[in-house]
Amino acid sequence: MALTFQEKKDLAIKLIERGVPQKEITKQSHLSFSSKAKIRKDIEGFTSEKNSKIESTQAQAFMLFEKNKTPVHVAIKLDLAYEKVLRLHSNYLNLHYRHAVDSLLKENKENLGKFLKLLNILKEKKIKVNDFIQIVGLEIEIKNFNLEREQLELDIYNLKQTKIYHQMKIKGIKNKLIILEITKFLSSICLFYSICDP
Repeated sequence: MALTFQEKKDLAIKLIERGVPQKEITKQSHLSFSSKAKIRKDIEGFTSEKNSKIESTQAQAFMLFEKNKTPVHVAIKLDLAYEKVLRLHSNYLNLHYRHAVDSLLKENKENLGKFLKLLNILKEKKIKVNDFIQIVGLEIEIKNFNLEREQLELDIYNLKQTKIYHQMKIKGIKNKLIILEITKFLSSICLFYSICDP
């Protein structure tokens, strides 16, 4: 028994609301693509009102991902298939990191060529991001060690100069002591001769 257009339309609406794929809707309702598109357009206002009251599965999944829930947790909580959860998680990550990428590109628009060249080098050399981060960290440590080395060399130079200063000071004190001893000796000789001299 053939379905009337209204029955086909009602069936298509039910199938669209359940999220059935287009091919299956066509197969079951026997409607043309243009008829299905018109029906979908007609019910979009209705479903968007309905969705504003009841959050979509995607919105629920995104909110769980925002709370740092794992894809496994989302699959269990929302009773979703493996493929659907992976697709939702991938979409979430794309949206989540898009702002960071946009900001990075805006901040570095003068250096965009260098940035892209760096990405190409990493790709060509098959350097993983974590390895690159570690390399940059090591480079920073090397720079810090070089700064420390330069400071230590400066400290050593200052200590050598201080040592020279103190050695000269000690030499000066020794010279003063020698002069004092000579003066004392000469004084004692003079005193001796002045006593001995009638």
